[in-house]
This record gives sequence, structure tokens and C-alpha cells, in this order.
Amino acid sequence: MQPEFEERSFGVVPVWKDVDGRVLFLLIQHHSGHWAFPKGHAHIGETDIEAALRRELQPSSLEVVDDSHRHAGHAGARDGGHFTVRIASQRFAGLARVARHRLVYDALRPLMPGGIHALAIEARAPGEG
Repeated sequence: MQPEFEERSFGVVPVWKDVDGRVLFLLIQHHSGHWAFPKGHAHIGETDIEAALRRELQPSSLEVVDDSHRHAGHAGARDGGHFTVRIASQRFAGLARVARHRLVYDALRPLMPGGIHALAIEARAPGEG
């Protein structure tokens, strides 16, 4: 049986302190029975950008278009790609455009230094036009 994901990890380990100062970690139990930290594995054929957005924002629809070829020769093109992200997520409900974009940037922050130079974002809540 082929695995559903590649061994690349995205996201963070959620940590809290309770009222008594104890540190709490979020663990998940896999269908195989073992316990682990949630890592947000990339599915086969999924880009790093898609995996990070899926992990952090649980989109109902997601499209990532690599526009890098349209910027060949541009001064910043060698520092990373140019992408358009079209995403619908319940996390955007009731949020202004700037707050939605901030959530997308926060999800992609670990990829910014080496993989993303420019990002066009179309973010909406499910059911919005």
C-alpha cells in the first residue's frame, strides 16, 4: 500500500500552559494506533505551499498557481517564486481582507525565505462570491 504522504513536515507543535503552569502538548493518534505530534505531512503530489495552507487553514477549496515563468529576468525572481493563491476557508468567515491575508502569510512564513518571492492572494470564506 502506498503512503498518503511524503516525509516533509509543516506547521508547529501546539503548546499551552494550564492555570497551574503545566505545559500541555497536542498529540494525535494515527489510524495505526501510534501517538505523535501533528506534523501536517504533504500528500503525494502536493507542493509545500499547498501542504502548509491545508495544514493551517483547512481549506474547502485551494488552488496554487506558479506564475514564476511570467517574471523571468525580474530582479527578485532568483530569490523565490511568484505564486497566486486562491483559497476558501471557514477560518476567513467574518474577517477583513487584511486579516485573511495575514493568516495566509502566517501559514507560509516558514517557506518565505527560500521559496516565495511574491504572493497574490484571493481569500474568501465558503459561500462568498
